[in-house]
Amino acid sequence: MKKIHTNIQDVIKFLFENELNEEFYTETDQTQKLHPLSTYIVQQLLASLGYPVQNVGDIKASGAEGIVLSISPTEVVKLFFSKDNLAKSVPLLGKQFDTIPNVREFGKITLNIPLKYLKSGSSYSEKPESVPAVKEIYYMIMERIVPDPKVWDAVENEFQKIVNLAKLSNINIMVKFYDTQDPGIRTNIEQILNLFKEETKIPETVEEILTALKSGSKKQRQLEQLFSNWKKNKNKMYLMPNVSPRDALKKYLLSALKVKNFGFDGSVISPIVEEYMAKNSKALDSYNEIKNLIQDVMINNNIDWSDIHREQFGRNKEGKLVALDVGSKSEELSSSVDNYITKNISMNIPEFGLTQQKNTDSSNQPQAALTESNISIKRWQILAGIIKG
Repeated sequence: MKKIHTNIQDVIKFLFENELNEEFYTETDQTQKLHPLSTYIVQQLLASLGYPVQNVGDIKASGAEGIVLSISPTEVVKLFFSKDNLAKSVPLLGKQFDTIPNVREFGKITLNIPLKYLKSGSSYSEKPESVPAVKEIYYMIMERIVPDPKVWDAVENEFQKIVNLAKLSNINIMVKFYDTQDPGIRTNIEQILNLFKEETKIPETVEEILTALKSGSKKQRQLEQLFSNWKKNKNKMYLMPNVSPRDALKKYLLSALKVKNFGFDGSVISPIVEEYMAKNSKALDSYNEIKNLIQDVMINNNIDWSDIHREQFGRNKEGKLVALDVGSKSEELSSSVDNYITKNISMNIPEFGLTQQKNTDSSNQPQAALTESNISIKRWQILAGIIKG
């Protein structure tokens, strides 16, 4: 049973903890944003489709393309503000996958007034007045997946200690990377050592530094200490070329599996990465899960998955790791979307967004109680104390 919030302080705390960066608003509400509409839209959608309205759950996720809400223990609905964003899921419709959420249905919602999908606070935020208003939005019903960003975090935390210069746990890793003979990695490490030599004013050449670092001598210990102090603020420098803190792990994995080329061969450093990853069994298990998942999605099923990061992992009801937000946009897919839309729902949006609903015991009517599955009551009502604790 969902927790019902009755204390006003708990209500306010819950709303702000669950506030999204992205939401649907009317044009008159695009600045104040008092009436987020996604839960209302899904309630009306479910009533039209014959689903129990009280099953509308928490907003599970939001992003540049749309919003996901749970509608049953096994299903979610995703609202898209653009046909192009829905299009990349066309290849998934009606197919059964073990490692990708199964897509059940596409549909369109035709609105009586235009809405704007605002992305306030996000890295891709736009000014409300520049966001196009739309009178058609799209929905997709799909298998419910429980988000699991921690599986990525477990790998990321250890991976940074292996490849990020500032966090490098052992200088011997750099020497091992260099000895793989990969041209991109060797050139990159030579540039790092030239900068080290230049900034510390040491007389040794890059070749002499690398030789000394394998000598087991007093000179090696001196260089290691000097290098350890020098690298402390080099947070954006990596042993591989063409990577950043944001995408280093993704690019390494795609390169290691030979899915994409980023100027280095990830497969030649995989034994080194896995050797050090093995010191943390949880990190190694998560690493193997993620690597196998990418192989299954992109190689075995030949489905693009460019947007790989911590928010794109989840688990199905069997606990199996699943890839989220797979696919890629194309004009060909966008032009074919209408062929897969099975329902077109007409919907009226209240002029000022949601109003408070009356209590009812009907299974197909919105409920008044503020629960973790119904948070679309006006924020100004709550802050003004209209809802009594």
